Amino acid sequence: MKLTEDIKPVTHEALRDASPLLQLISQGEADVQAGRTTPQSEVFARARRRLARKK
Repeated sequence: MKLTEDIKPVTHEALRDASPLLQLISQGEADVQAGRTTPQSEVFARARRRLARKK
């Protein structure tokens, strides 16, 4: 089996579907580099408080 046999052409639909995801990843990387992050423990604590208020 040749390496080229495993390569499949990328469709327009696949590129269109991947574009928003790549954009979100890029935005996330920029946020991290700029220090715009929140510790995981804080995010989960906020979520727990909000869920507790809805009961």
